[in-house]
Amino acid sequence: MNKVIWAGYIFLVMMGAHIAHAKANDADATMAQNIVVDKVWARETFKMARSGAAYAQLTNPSDAEIVLVGASVDESIASMVELHETNMVNGMMRMQELEQGIAIAPGASVSMQPGGMHFMIMGLQGPLVAGESFTLTLEFADQSQQTLNVGIQDMSNRKADDASKPKTHN
Repeated sequence: MNKVIWAGYIFLVMMGAHIAHAKANDADATMAQNIVVDKVWARETFKMARSGAAYAQLTNPSDAEIVLVGASVDESIASMVELHETNMVNGMMRMQELEQGIAIAPGASVSMQPGGMHFMIMGLQGPLVAGESFTLTLEFADQSQQTLNVGIQDMSNRKADDASKPKTHN
């Protein structure tokens, strides 16, 4: 009987050490490793457009806040990307840069979608063509990065209220 109790005690100590090690590993993970990104897409643009927009769903399953501070694309796509939000100001829709980034609380999700927060892609080198894709690199407050493949969606046959629902997901 004593051996059974002793074995149970050793088992509990080992499990506690395993759980503590797993939590330490979670704490050591970067923001880019902890964030879950899906529903990534961009709107197609017309031929002479100088800017475009991309969207995503950002989920933080970790126990710590994650802060997205920026994004970038290859210079062959555009000269810069900013985090923007569309707001109603004095009866007019206006875009504003989110200079402090986007904070995602533990267990929370943020939807970047038309009419709200989005990646503003500026200085386009050419149109964003439906059916093609490009790479978007997310930049976090801890200087970690995550690279995404962004599919460009055809918007010609979509209703305005359906624009935030991509046909495909990454």
